[in-house]
Amino acid sequence: MAIPHILYISPGLLKRSRGKYLSRSDLQQLALNRTCFIGAHGLTHRNLRDCNSVEMRHEILTSKLMLEDLISREIKSFSFPYGAATYAAIQVLQESGFTSAVTSRTGVIHSESNPFLLNRTEIAPGEEDCLFNLKIKGAFDWHHLRQYDLNEIQRQLMSDSTETAYLQQWL
Repeated sequence: MAIPHILYISPGLLKRSRGKYLSRSDLQQLALNRTCFIGAHGLTHRNLRDCNSVEMRHEILTSKLMLEDLISREIKSFSFPYGAATYAAIQVLQESGFTSAVTSRTGVIHSESNPFLLNRTEIAPGEEDCLFNLKIKGAFDWHHLRQYDLNEIQRQLMSDSTETAYLQQWL
């Protein structure tokens, strides 16, 4: 099953060869996948709250331009490094042609959500299959869970015993 996803990349951290980070050629290969979208994550993953206005604009705009040049596709989404969203950064994003940005907050996205302060669910490298399955079923959407009876949510989510055991750690 192909699940659409966005990889947020700090192009200043890309390596020319394989190692801890993706290489430029790795990213170009990923960008060929029709379900993989690339978003910007700042040039060097610097906390934008620590930047003055010139540095912030450089981190945001240079990351967008470098990624667009590298993969030959427009970059429209941004992920705030460390989840550090500011109104000044949102203004720079809007002026730079971005259409959305995500924070590090988990939760649902509604039609009323600010497109530059979107919640997200992070899927980390090496996560266990059962954790991944729980995430795509909404088990880590704490805002959503608070609104409903936890027993009913748990009943709906639990399709196998591995997921049940894993979720018990969190409830």
